[in-house]
Amino acid sequence: MKLTDAGWGSYAWTVPDAPATDCRVSISDYLDNAAPVQSAGTFEIRGVTDSDGDGMDDSWEMLHFGDLTHDGTADTDGDGLTDYQEFIGGTDPNDPNDPTASPVFTTINVAPATATIAPDGTQDFAAETLDQYGAPIAATVSWTVDAGGAVSPTTGGSTTFTSDGSTGVFTITASSGSVAGTAVVEVTTGGSARFGCVPASMRGLVAGGVALALFAFLAALLWRRTGGQTAGRTAGRTAGRTAGRAY
Repeated sequence: MKLTDAGWGSYAWTVPDAPATDCRVSISDYLDNAAPVQSAGTFEIRGVTDSDGDGMDDSWEMLHFGDLTHDGTADTDGDGLTDYQEFIGGTDPNDPNDPTASPVFTTINVAPATATIAPDGTQDFAAETLDQYGAPIAATVSWTVDAGGAVSPTTGGSTTFTSDGSTGVFTITASSGSVAGTAVVEVTTGGSARFGCVPASMRGLVAGGVALALFAFLAALLWRRTGGQTAGRTAGRTAGRTAGRAY
C-alpha cells in the first residue's frame, strides 16, 4: 500500500495473511525524519501544503493564526519555542502552558560569566544546557575563544582557557548548533598604586592653610559661646599669631 500526499488522519496497517512474509510499513514525514519500521499498527499521516515556504503547513497556520503571515521565527506565546518549533512539536503556538510541549534545547549558560587572570594564568569554564523550561537537556557543546590564548578541550561540558600572555578582554563561546552562550575573561597585569608628596617649598603654605582653617573654626565657635567684639578680637589675634608661626 502506498499513500502519496495523504490527508490528515489515522491509517491502519495490518500484515497480510500468508504466504506474504516480512511485510513492513515505513513512515516518514515531509522533513524525512527517521521513523520506526513496524510490522503492524496505526499511523497518523499529516499532509502538508506550504505555499509560503516557511516550513509550516498552511492549514496549521490558518488554524492557529488565521493567516499565513507568520514565518516561524517568532515566539508568539513567549514560551521559549518559536512558532516553527511548535509546529514540529505539535503544540499550541498561542498557549505558553501547553502541557504537551516537548523539551527543546534553547539555552547555554557559561559559568563563570566573567573572570580576571594574570598573563600566565588559566581559567576553567563550564556550560549548562537548558530547554525552554529552564531544565537541563543533553547537548554537544563546542568551545572557542576569539583571541588571547586557547581553550582545551574544544568539546564537552567544560573547558580551560590558557592565556598566551596577551593582555585584554577576550570572549569565550560555548555553542551547539544555532544556540550559543558566552563568557568574558580579562587578562591583566593588575592595578598600580600612586603616591605623591608636597615639595619642601610648599610645606609652610600647606601647614599655614590648615592652621588658619582650624583657628577660623575655633574663633567662630568662641564667638558663638561668648559673643561681642572682645571675643572676636581675641580669636583674631590668636589666629594671626598662630598663622605667623606656621609660615
